[in-house]
Amino acid sequence: MKTKKKPAKPDPILLGDDNFVRILEYCELEALWSCHRSSKALRSLITPEMAMKANLMNGGRSKLVMEQITSGLMKQRIHPPSSGRLLRLGMARNVCEICFTNRVVQLREPYCLQACWECTTSKEMSKNIRKAGPLFQSRRMETNIVLDGPRNCAKKSKWRIIGRRNEHEEVPWARSHEVRLDYIPARLGQIGPLRSRSIDSNNYLWREPFYDSSGELAGPIMTYNSALAFIDFLTTFSTTQMKEAAYERYFGMWFNVPGIDDTRYSKLVNAFSVTHDRAEREEEARNEQHRMRVRDWRREKVSKMGKLLELLGKCMNNPQNRYLLNWEENYLYVNNGIRRNIKQIRDVHHGAAADVPSVVMNKEWVHEILREFIRRPSKFRTKKSLIKLAKIIEFEAEKENGNERTLCMIKTGYGGGAYKYKYLTPGGRRIYSDIRGLGKSRTKRLRVSRRKFAEFRARVGFQRRR
Repeated sequence: MKTKKKPAKPDPILLGDDNFVRILEYCELEALWSCHRSSKALRSLITPEMAMKANLMNGGRSKLVMEQITSGLMKQRIHPPSSGRLLRLGMARNVCEICFTNRVVQLREPYCLQACWECTTSKEMSKNIRKAGPLFQSRRMETNIVLDGPRNCAKKSKWRIIGRRNEHEEVPWARSHEVRLDYIPARLGQIGPLRSRSIDSNNYLWREPFYDSSGELAGPIMTYNSALAFIDFLTTFSTTQMKEAAYERYFGMWFNVPGIDDTRYSKLVNAFSVTHDRAEREEEARNEQHRMRVRDWRREKVSKMGKLLELLGKCMNNPQNRYLLNWEENYLYVNNGIRRNIKQIRDVHHGAAADVPSVVMNKEWVHEILREFIRRPSKFRTKKSLIKLAKIIEFEAEKENGNERTLCMIKTGYGGGAYKYKYLTPGGRRIYSDIRGLGKSRTKRLRVSRRKFAEFRARVGFQRRR
């Protein structure tokens, strides 16, 4: 017998590196992160520009992190990040990358590091160089050149009054180096010659070069120890022009950082500028779709509440009282107003934004009774609970002898709510407080003085006990 030959397997289709690169350019952030972790071959094909675009298109916190990093890249104050670091920052949890304990919402500016406040201050990861004291006065221009330089990454704070002798030098210097200036009178509250001050008394620099979890150099290029050594180096030059020229010439060599003409900075900034506008449009479209879904869900909830109110009206003994259940749609609830108009919600509803009702009853006292019913309609599923609720509304609607309504809601542990009625007996000196609700009704007797009883009777009047 002749044996049939098995069909030959087709040769596998091999994709070259160029095709892989084209595919990776269209990958989302999670897919690109998976490729980066899969093999060294794919990791070498992922460029920082791909990671920047993927983070921007992902939106949310990833987009915010890229905006903060780009602000440091434009001024070339931080080390240019690799594709792995950009992907880690985009996919990372909101945890400090130093202590891995405290929660961090966004990057710590201006250092562009995911550091918590405790690590930045208490653990002295950042240290202060003050522009004050005799040491600063002895090398004032050298300190200004280093700390106010275009590539310095320092957090400036606290006002510093500029002396009269140095105003002709420091005021133009502060204006040209984007240092905040202000003018105050010579003596507070008096009219006189103005004195200049700048908000650069404290300059907090990162203490030492920072290496992330993968061993990559990240963060600011100028640190505290290297800045002090560079200031000492500039004191060897005599004139200000020579000091400025030495700063520009020896900066890259002294700090061992990429130069101004490094293409890594320009490529990342160009990738950000090309993708940012499109990423904002995509994020706005996603947010609009989410708002539409939420709006439709809330309108469906309003329609269900309307059906429940119709059932509640059918449970009333007197059909003429059904007008008490007339309601209106709450536009603050339906139109996503819980986050946008939070102040307006608190002014209207006198409570937290989470307690915004889906519908608003035309009668205020009916809305007070049905507040728990509107917030948690699932607890009023049975017909028995609807009948009791309808009886409470009808009981409150009846006015006998012109008495005022004295209804107040009491929160209880069982489902729904309980309602407390205060009334007086015509011939006694006791106030009876009857609690009637969805649970078991009970009566509580309160003893008061004759004066107190007369005040209650004058304010409330007489009401027969049912």
